[in-house]
Amino acid sequence: MHLSPWLEVGDPLADAVVAELRTRRIGLVQPMPSIRRLAAEGEASCRDFLTDVETPPPWTDFERMQLGASMAYRNFSQLVMTHGGLMTTFCSADAAYVLARTNRLERNVVRRLHESSELFFGVYDINELRPGGTAWETCVRVRLMYAML
Repeated sequence: MHLSPWLEVGDPLADAVVAELRTRRIGLVQPMPSIRRLAAEGEASCRDFLTDVETPPPWTDFERMQLGASMAYRNFSQLVMTHGGLMTTFCSADAAYVLARTNRLERNVVRRLHESSELFFGVYDINELRPGGTAWETCVRVRLMYAML
């Protein structure tokens, strides 16, 4: 299956939240408190976005995910990190575009690699991947970052 058509789909919910935060000059370093506050104040884009990110799809099975996460951690973690998981993403022109647009890999390599590792290893902790967990929040921030680009 070609991914090209999916590149044009976009993320209207995240796009609307990013636009709202920009209009209000609210930063995206720790966006969730601001998004929650705006949703509570009645901001529809933030409310709709929260509903989307806090509602796992009906097919989600966290117990089965834990089994897969445990296997992946045991078998793939060192391989991926040893061979430069983030660096090899530059092999894809589309991924390289996103990474280059943030300009963060050039400005602070260690921090950017740490953030990628935090996400990579964070999704292994299925309890933290549930809505409200630290890995979940990292995934939400990544989603919003892509909407910014």
